[in-house]
Amino acid sequence: MRADAVGGAKGAAPLVILTGVSGAGKTTAMHALEDVGLYTVDNLPPSLWLPLVEGGHYGEKGLCVCVDIRTRAFLDEAPAALAELKERGHKPTLLFLDASDEVLVKRYNFTRRSHPVSAGTLTGDLASERRLLGPLRHLADDVIDTTNTSARALTQLLWDRFAEGSGLLL
Repeated sequence: MRADAVGGAKGAAPLVILTGVSGAGKTTAMHALEDVGLYTVDNLPPSLWLPLVEGGHYGEKGLCVCVDIRTRAFLDEAPAALAELKERGHKPTLLFLDASDEVLVKRYNFTRRSHPVSAGTLTGDLASERRLLGPLRHLADDVIDTTNTSARALTQLLWDRFAEGSGLLL
């Protein structure tokens, strides 16, 4: 596959930029896309997206790059990197995963993991994260609300959308 075909014309392999709030299912989504065959990269600085895409060293089924609050030092570069991909003829799909704060708090309490911001209360951390991710949410091609979605249902949704033969990429 030519590198310029990624996320490009009809039938080309997908180029997915995955983002969203912590606890909304990005890890599940990355695993689902990896299982579909996409090469997945977690938290690659946005300045490296174009070299990765144009280098084409990730296979023929496509690429998923996840970016989230953990790369906050580079997060403000993401909109420009997305625009540059588009200017160079690539057609990235920006997916933003979200869920209600109530459900996110329950998920964090269940896993007992700390929020990546960890600057105060969990609800305060979520508010800060939403503010920082706001520009990407605004640019998203699709916002997937996982509030009432199981991990299995999210996996199926992504399989239906990105698996070869789904009809959406052919």
